Amino acid sequence: VLNTTMVTPKVNLTNPSAYFMLAYPGERELYNKPNRIQFRDEKNDPVELDLHMARTWKERKLGVYHPNSGVETVTAKMEEWLQTVLDKVHEFRKGLLPENSGLKKE
Repeated sequence: VLNTTMVTPKVNLTNPSAYFMLAYPGERELYNKPNRIQFRDEKNDPVELDLHMARTWKERKLGVYHPNSGVETVTAKMEEWLQTVLDKVHEFRKGLLPENSGLKKE
């Protein structure tokens, strides 16, 4: 269901805070939190997506790239902004991990 009032993909272009909920790879498992399967393929099998990469959003038509996002054209400046935010999210979430977590620090 598309939220047509408060938090649309178009609004999120000016609100980076929503992206900070994206966990670092392996973060949820580290704390024994169930990892909800958010994406599935045509066979209903789980699909791992790197949501810290703007190209994933573009290839899968997520967020601002979705045809019903309210964004008619995603400009190069918008794509650069999105990747910058995703990079910051990745670094922020990585910084929350304990040093002895065993997770790869990229």
